[in-house]
Amino acid sequence: MPTVPVPQYERQSVDRQGPVNVANIQQRPGGLDAIAEFGSNLSGVIQEQKHKTDLAFAQNALLDFNKQADDLINNPQTGLVTKQGAQALGQSEQVSGQLSQLADKAYSAIPDGPVKDQFRGQFEQAGQQVSSRAKTYEIGQRQQFEAGQFQGLISNLQQQAENSFDDNQGFIDANLMARDQIMAYGQTHGQSPEEIEANWVNFRDKSSKAALTAQLTAGRYDQFIQKNGEPSDLGGASRFTSHGNSSPARGLRNNNPGNIEASDANPWEGQTGSDGRFAKFETPEHGIRALGKNLLSYQRQGINTVADVVNRWAPAADGNDTNSYISALCKNLGVGANDQLDMTNPSTLAALCAGIVNHENGNQPYSEEQINTGVSAALGLSALNSSKRRTGNAAFDAASPTAQGQYLRQAQAMQNEQRALYAQQIGSSVKDAYSALDEGLRPSQMPTQNDFIQAYGPLKGTKQWQDMQDQVRYGAVIGAAKDMSPSGRQDVLERLRPNDPNEPNFAANQQRWDKMQSKFKQLDVEWEKGQGVNRFNSSLQNNFPLDPNDKSNQAAADHYFDQSVAPDFNIKSDESLSQVANITTKSGILPTQIKTMLTAGATSKDPAVVVPMARMYGQIFDNNPAAVTNLDKGAMAFYAKVYAYDRAGVPADKAVDMSYSQVYEQDDRNKQMISTKQRDKDYLKGRESAAQSNISALTSATSFTPSASDPSRSNLQYQRDYQTIYDANFAQTGGDAGQAEAMTNAMIRNTWGVSSVNGSPEIMKYAPEAVYGVNNGSGNWIQGQWGNEKRELLDKSFGGQRDDTDLVLVPDAVTPRDQSYSVMVRQKNAEGYDDVRPYYGETGMPVRFKPDQKTSPMYKATMGFQQQRVEAAKEQRQKSETVTSSGFTNDTGYQPPDFTKPFGAGIANQLPSNITAGGK
Repeated sequence: MPTVPVPQYERQSVDRQGPVNVANIQQRPGGLDAIAEFGSNLSGVIQEQKHKTDLAFAQNALLDFNKQADDLINNPQTGLVTKQGAQALGQSEQVSGQLSQLADKAYSAIPDGPVKDQFRGQFEQAGQQVSSRAKTYEIGQRQQFEAGQFQGLISNLQQQAENSFDDNQGFIDANLMARDQIMAYGQTHGQSPEEIEANWVNFRDKSSKAALTAQLTAGRYDQFIQKNGEPSDLGGASRFTSHGNSSPARGLRNNNPGNIEASDANPWEGQTGSDGRFAKFETPEHGIRALGKNLLSYQRQGINTVADVVNRWAPAADGNDTNSYISALCKNLGVGANDQLDMTNPSTLAALCAGIVNHENGNQPYSEEQINTGVSAALGLSALNSSKRRTGNAAFDAASPTAQGQYLRQAQAMQNEQRALYAQQIGSSVKDAYSALDEGLRPSQMPTQNDFIQAYGPLKGTKQWQDMQDQVRYGAVIGAAKDMSPSGRQDVLERLRPNDPNEPNFAANQQRWDKMQSKFKQLDVEWEKGQGVNRFNSSLQNNFPLDPNDKSNQAAADHYFDQSVAPDFNIKSDESLSQVANITTKSGILPTQIKTMLTAGATSKDPAVVVPMARMYGQIFDNNPAAVTNLDKGAMAFYAKVYAYDRAGVPADKAVDMSYSQVYEQDDRNKQMISTKQRDKDYLKGRESAAQSNISALTSATSFTPSASDPSRSNLQYQRDYQTIYDANFAQTGGDAGQAEAMTNAMIRNTWGVSSVNGSPEIMKYAPEAVYGVNNGSGNWIQGQWGNEKRELLDKSFGGQRDDTDLVLVPDAVTPRDQSYSVMVRQKNAEGYDDVRPYYGETGMPVRFKPDQKTSPMYKATMGFQQQRVEAAKEQRQKSETVTSSGFTNDTGYQPPDFTKPFGAGIANQLPSNITAGGK
């Protein structure tokens, strides 16, 4: 018999030829009988051997069939097991067809004979087993597919229901669809009605919980409570007296001993309906529970005394005898009308409920157990068996009573947490508001009365809000008092003094009055300080000196310096120095801080320290010498020397060294020798001639040359600066007049120039031609640019109404810092003389002009000319195949300006960007 090893998913069969049994074959000598007998025996042996061989072939064919049949099912690449879910549907029939083909093929390989007939049944049986396995697999996959589809649909509907937490109809539609699907699936799959109902209830519970959870997770706890809470969750229910004299009290008949009005939108737990106006409850315990929860709601709002409770529960405005009601309850509880009650204490709440039941119904018919049971349920210590509450919220109505209670408690906890946080936040806002009002400031936003009530409850919240209103009135008085004089504030203080200790809030009003008195004293001190500041500011605006002996003026100057200058003060900043010079020049008072700095810097040889100090000193001394007379005389001389050299253009280190040497180290012999030479008439004549020669060199050949000796302030300043630097250079060079003149001309031209920007040539310090490095004549791009700007300004502001109106540029203290010029209006006054005043722009600020070479007409013309040349060369190059290189030539004879010279940065010729007013 063949051996067939069978590994997983693969079988092997090995056929072996059995040994021929010849034990019974005997050769007998002689005769035909012997031969016949031998042949007969041999034939039997052969038949037996054939039978065995056929059997082996049949077994091998059956094994091959089983292997192939098993492969149809279990092959990991192509077998039926690779078909999952919907892919397996109908596959069993295909497997059966393949089995028939495999069986026919294997069966036909068996030799004909009794063995083949014998194995027919075995092939059929093997095929049926495999086909049955295929059918079973397909059925299992079909069931999994159907269940998966069903669960997927149900999950999707579950999600739809959850997402519809704020869409009532959407939640209902999702549940109805799920119910239909659950019923259809259950009926199709043979589920019992009880099983189908259980599946539907399970879905409904899950969907309701998911939707309610989603609503709370989204922070909709307020809406949740508003819709699904009991009346006690919404501030408490109304109370109505309903009993008569001759019949059982209406409240007792309704199991509503508190006579609570019915609410259809927010029913109480255990509420079965109403009698038309008043709630009806399942049991008295449910009615007592509602009464207890109502009282607990009052306490959360700050209503926590018998008087407060009765006035809220049965106000006198509704025709109730509140005094009798209060007296009866106080007697029942053994407390005073205004004693605070802890209604979270079960005994206190039970006594209060019993007293109200008795007063409302004329008697208290319930047992102590019934009262305690209702109170315990109100406090949440126990639960009553109640019907499901229905509020119209589909998700809430679908939940079980237990789930309804759980979600309500969760929403209330979230609401309480938020209220506590809100109270904390409003507390900070209240403190900020009180602090602002204490200073007479009115906050843009303050807590409202509703904010206070939400944070602290009606009683405390209303009191807090009323106190806030008193604080607002106090703040208004403080705000108004800031603009009063000390005598005016004293009059207000006397008018507002509390006099009657019997008035409401007398203590609080007295405290505010004391605080007001203290604030007024502070305001009086600030008023005196402000008066000094106002005088000082007026001095700066109107350019009149103040009395330096008045300490308040000195304090005002020091205060102004601290507030307006000191925060950004930098001794190396021209802007800071200009600010100080402006203060002392106009007011006549030197800030104490500057006086201290000047005294300390007078002994230094550091140019970074001394030169800025000297500039500040010089600007002050030139305009108001008296402001610095309190300085040491040596310091004054030192700063004056440094300032003169620096102003004349001497390098900072040389200016300091020469000044220090001349003031502190120069011996008398050298001083006498230099002084003698500089007093010589020829020296003075040569120095004057050198100054005029410099002016002539700066004047265009086509214009007349101004004389430096003509009487004008500018000419005198030029001569002074020229003489100062000339004298220093003469001494520095050992008396070499030629070298002194060359050095002086090179230095002074950085500051002084001959300008034609205002028409006729004039000697001008910080002339645009000097600042921007241009000369008069064809290269003076500034003159053309200013001409365009001036015409636009004249047309815009004056409209050509006066022919004598002209605009001129005047350098001032700002010019060295940003290279801009003050625009001044020049017109004839009534006496026929020129009257010059600032030109004010649309903003009301003085207008300034800043030259800009890149936007000047001359620059644009030059750039246009160059662009034309480039375009012409490009066109010529495109016409010629051979491009030759040639130098640029100016065939027209036009000479462009030298653009290697420095020029200003601005956006001139584009009004109003290069015309600035007040720095804007």
